[in-house]
This record gives sequence, C-alpha cells and structure tokens, in this order.
Amino acid sequence: MRDDLKAIFDSLPPKPPRSRLEPYAELIREMREHGWTYREIANVLAEKCDLRVAASTVYHFVRVYRRAKGRRKSTARVSARPTSINRATATTLKVADTADGGHTEGPNDLRKRIAALKGRQAAVELTGNTFRYDPNEPLRLKQGQGKGKSVE
Repeated sequence: MRDDLKAIFDSLPPKPPRSRLEPYAELIREMREHGWTYREIANVLAEKCDLRVAASTVYHFVRVYRRAKGRRKSTARVSARPTSINRATATTLKVADTADGGHTEGPNDLRKRIAALKGRQAAVELTGNTFRYDPNEPLRLKQGQGKGKSVE
C-alpha cells in the first residue's frame, strides 16, 4: 500500500464489531462444543452477561463465525495445479476388509468389471416373433390378436 494511503488508514478509528455476540464468541464456541443448545446459550447470555438475544441469533452468529474462521485459515496461497487427492484416496481404499470377510474393489478392478459387462453377449436370444419397425410402413396388429397383444 502507498505510504499516503497507509497513513490515512492508520488514522481511522477501529471499526466496531458487527455483532453484539462477538465479545462472547469463545464462550459460545466452547458451550457448543460441550453440547449446549442455542436456546440454553441464549439463556446463559441473558442471565450471566445481561445480553438478551434469541436462540436463532446465536445460531446465525455461530454459522457466520464458523464461516469467517474458515476463511481466515484458508488465506494461505493454494497451488493452482490440480491435485491427485481422489487417486490417492482411491488407492488407499483399494483393498479394505469388510465385516463379512470380503474386500472392496479398487478403481481398476471396477473398470475391468464394467468392460467385461459391456463386452458380454446378450443373454436373450431373439425369436422369429419379435417386433420389427419399418419407418415407411404403418404399425398393424397381427391377424387374430386383440387389444394388448404384440404388434407386427
């Protein structure tokens, strides 16, 4: 920042907190970690801190506080290069024992099974009475067949 702009910024008074709950952020966080409900936290703030707020206000404050805290942690520069997290995770999960003594398949095994299924011959053999479609001919019922029967 330029020196003249920095001097102006330094001369400004500190910005007041946006929420009345900010001075109690650590207390609220600790209470949430110990299983206190938003209503119980609002009651404690009213009794002990003389701060009357609704439970929904505490809830929204906690959500904004968590989001802001997450942004502060993510200020470190992240590489723009794609990572191989999915591949690494997949290889660690390649052979995982299950409760029934079997194992889960890795991505390569799954790809092989899919390729085998795609290359498999059809199990159903077609008979002579199959449906045939000719776009130049109208659809007609076979002689002697009624409603709900196959068409030719």
